[in-house]
Amino acid sequence: MKVVPSPKGVVPVRWERRGGRLHLTVTVPPESRAILCWPGGAEQELEASDYELMEPEGSEEA
Repeated sequence: MKVVPSPKGVVPVRWERRGGRLHLTVTVPPESRAILCWPGGAEQELEASDYELMEPEGSEEA
């Protein structure tokens, strides 16, 4: 797990490839928002919470 500093606190994040797709676990700190940029350009806005996410189909890097 990596920890990314932010003005609202640390953001723990872990990622791995499974079956050719990226799987991401991330915690967005309270009173924060984040924009997740997937490979291929898809973006996803995240509110403060814990997330377990899978890369959208078709956005895998070639």
